[in-house]
Amino acid sequence: MTSVEIKRVAIGLSALAVILFVAFVLSPFTAWKFRQSKPVVYHTVTYGAYDGGSVQEIPFGYAEGSGRSYKSDERYHQNIADGEKACKIKAVADPGYYFLEWSDGVKDAERSDSNVKSSFAALAVFRKISDPITVAYKTNGGGRIDCYADQTVQAGYDCKTVTAIPDDNAVFMYWSDGVKTASRTDKRLLEDKTVYAVFGYTVKYDAVGEGSVFGATEQTVAFGDCGTTVTALPAKGYRFLRWSDDETAPSRSEKSVTAPVSVSAVFVKDN
Repeated sequence: MTSVEIKRVAIGLSALAVILFVAFVLSPFTAWKFRQSKPVVYHTVTYGAYDGGSVQEIPFGYAEGSGRSYKSDERYHQNIADGEKACKIKAVADPGYYFLEWSDGVKDAERSDSNVKSSFAALAVFRKISDPITVAYKTNGGGRIDCYADQTVQAGYDCKTVTAIPDDNAVFMYWSDGVKTASRTDKRLLEDKTVYAVFGYTVKYDAVGEGSVFGATEQTVAFGDCGTTVTALPAKGYRFLRWSDDETAPSRSEKSVTAPVSVSAVFVKDN
């Protein structure tokens, strides 16, 4: 390689080093400077209330850098940096009223809006308390309600907690309105309500001898209801004799179940 060629290579390597320096050193610095100079966008969030109550700001609810708050015309106005969190706010009902919801559909009286991306206003909606609400917790059998089975509360207020307790050998299944937990606390009721605790019993089937049971061999059947049908199927060279409770039909389903059931299909060798 001639001296001229060596010189050209050296110049090329120097240029490459300069390019890499700009790409990996100067560019991040420039981008950082650009971010620092980019103006912060603020959104105005306003909380207020219709007749029947007011709103209260809960202290120390700000996310860092979320801006400031001020109050005018009984409303709280918060200047929130884009993407930050608003201060916590709570709707408080006046005597004779109850909190219904916020004007934007939020159901909780206490709220704290996160990741604010635009300005908005939310007003707490209240309703007058009228006649008391009657709430009844019942059962058709298989268990009982521990306490407060019959309650009277003011509209918009919460009920006392009740628990469905099954009888011996029974199990709690669900409430008639779909609640799955045995204990429940109904909140902010606006109308009379009656619900039933549904209890049930376990129904089991198995096989004795050479054969099997086709169908749901373990079922939980609600008190007074019927189970699903199962069928005793003998293996080759065997025949179904009877069920252990002396039922002789190979197919069966339990009717009006009010106690646990456990029976076996009995098979014998086919002579």
